[in-house]
Amino acid sequence: GLKGWLYASLGSIFISGPPYVVLPILGELKKHGMRYAFIAVFMNNRNVQPAFLPVMVFYFGLPFTIIISVYIMIFAIITGLIMGKLMVYSPASIED
Repeated sequence: GLKGWLYASLGSIFISGPPYVVLPILGELKKHGMRYAFIAVFMNNRNVQPAFLPVMVFYFGLPFTIIISVYIMIFAIITGLIMGKLMVYSPASIED
């Protein structure tokens, strides 16, 4: 439900680590029932990193940083909704 979307969004923003560390974690979460929609949200929201926000503010300004971060989060949820619908009918979801 709503908690899943919230956990996927906030978890991806606040987790720090390279993709080769995060992807096995997502694989384990998928084995335990994580939906494809949440994985898509998680992967898209990794682009909003608190460590890089001060640098973005310095180079691009505060308004741009806020707008781009909000757009990334909104479109991550839209992408998650689309992937959730598409993966229901894919052969990969039948094999799982």
